[in-house]
Amino acid sequence: MKPALRVVLLLTILCIAWAAPALAAEPQNVIRYQIGALLPTSDETIPLIADKAAGDVNLKVQSALAVGIAYERRFSDIFGLEFGIKYSKPKFKAELSEAPVKQVEGSVEANTRVMPLTVAALFHPLKDRAGKVDLFLGPELVYAMYGSSDLEGETIDYKNQLTWGVKVGMDVPINPKWSFTAAVEYMDLKAEVDETDVDAKFNPKPIVVVVGAAYRF
Repeated sequence: MKPALRVVLLLTILCIAWAAPALAAEPQNVIRYQIGALLPTSDETIPLIADKAAGDVNLKVQSALAVGIAYERRFSDIFGLEFGIKYSKPKFKAELSEAPVKQVEGSVEANTRVMPLTVAALFHPLKDRAGKVDLFLGPELVYAMYGSSDLEGETIDYKNQLTWGVKVGMDVPINPKWSFTAAVEYMDLKAEVDETDVDAKFNPKPIVVVVGAAYRF
């Protein structure tokens, strides 16, 4: 297990243990309906040496629409656990660049499903006072599921991934039940090609920005 993932897992466990005395209290529930964008922050470059071809292959993920839904179980004024799912279908693009002049540079791309499941330990430092903005932030565990890419007739599969993330957001009350919600989260996503003889991965490490509506019950 990677060090960063171990740290997030430990923080999540400590948060739950710290909030244990409040778990017996009557919980509150919040459902957040979200829409926004998946914004990759990183690319991956691998060298290519083959018959009549040499250069670098840039593996890129393009920005895309993202939708999601999240359910938070509030155990106290300052702590809750949020379970979420998001769906996006960005283009995965493989681009041959820096090839010799006599060679033809080119690229292939395919829309590829990215669907992260998240469990976040959220702190509410403003204690959700009536009529006030409810700020939330905390670490999260992420299980990312990837679809296949159909690149020029060849199907590329990817390994699902357990990783980490962090998020910050706010709910702004409209009435006692409904709020405007907005959030920003970073996920350490890496889509590794699921082939034994291929060492390649798309490395988007996206920031996901969403807005929407939150319903409290």
